[in-house]
Amino acid sequence: MAKKEKQKQKQIEDSKSSFAKDENFDYSGEERKSDFLSKLARTYPEGKTVENYNKPKKKILRIIINHNGIAKEYIKVQYSYGTFYFRNGQNISQGIFNSETRDK
Repeated sequence: MAKKEKQKQKQIEDSKSSFAKDENFDYSGEERKSDFLSKLARTYPEGKTVENYNKPKKKILRIIINHNGIAKEYIKVQYSYGTFYFRNGQNISQGIFNSETRDK
């Protein structure tokens, strides 16, 4: 187990070194995520916005919740073999999706 963890850490360090030229690269993704959510807050009106997309082999429900200038993006993706839920690009459960996107 420790050997696998060492290999994983080495792969991460090798990946980071490939970006060594760019000292400002945000490895955690927090800055990129913050920029994206900030843009959502400026683009979408206050409250709840619901968008539906029918794509080949999947249906997508996208909900933007903008409250006091802070936006969160929720996505529900339905395939024939299952349904997946996301908040700001991270997997979440159906319960969290439903509770955080319901009308209050």
